[in-house]
Amino acid sequence: MNGAVYIRNKQGKLIPITTIKGDPGVSPELQMSELGYKTWWVYSNILNDYVDTGVRAEAILHIEDGVIIFTESSERVNIASGEAMSIVLGKIKKWLSDLKAISFSGSYDDLSNKPSIPSKVSDLTNDSGYQSADQVNAAISNLVNGSPAALDTLQELATALGNDPNFATTVSNLIGTKAKKSVLKSATLTAANWVATSDVFSYTISDAAITSDAKSVVFTPATLADREKGQDAGLLDYAEASTGSLTIYSEEQATENISINYLISF
Repeated sequence: MNGAVYIRNKQGKLIPITTIKGDPGVSPELQMSELGYKTWWVYSNILNDYVDTGVRAEAILHIEDGVIIFTESSERVNIASGEAMSIVLGKIKKWLSDLKAISFSGSYDDLSNKPSIPSKVSDLTNDSGYQSADQVNAAISNLVNGSPAALDTLQELATALGNDPNFATTVSNLIGTKAKKSVLKSATLTAANWVATSDVFSYTISDAAITSDAKSVVFTPATLADREKGQDAGLLDYAEASTGSLTIYSEEQATENISINYLISF
């Protein structure tokens, strides 16, 4: 390793050394001394050999301009305290070399020891509730259950129902408006309430059930006795219905109350 090298003397002063005498290109070396630890040895032209300075290997190395020779480690291992710089750099280079492809490409293919990823659903172990394609098709078939082709999808059913989310209510209302219905009512024709007109007597019954939708209103005496009373008064079969009322006619003033039933048809 080239570069300026310093040793510390007994007084603690740093002294740059290369050689004692002779060619200054000969650098000091670190060797094992007789004392059992490494010390700095420098080359002496007088002795033509290296001389132990006795200074322990506590030198401070200034290597800004030096060249460090190292080899990449064969495996990824952690750096340990006390290791030589060349060993440390070799380990770092191994880590960087192995991480380079992954760090810069980001590709899964650059990973080593990759787990096996299934490429088909059939390679997976089915969890609870998992349904295969055959099971799904069977469920759909059961739902359709032989429906005609024109009504075997939800879209076709919706179209057939006029896309009406309230279809049942709509149909019920339509039936209510179309069906013919009748209402049977009863009343008592009080004798004192007959009104004389030009040629006959009339009796008007107020009834809100008789609406403008009423098609007809017919009446009949409630009992045989009421029929006889009506005959005595000359009760006419004719009646007039208008919104909210029914008017009955007789030839004479009734002297007794007469009960009737009348049917309102819509």
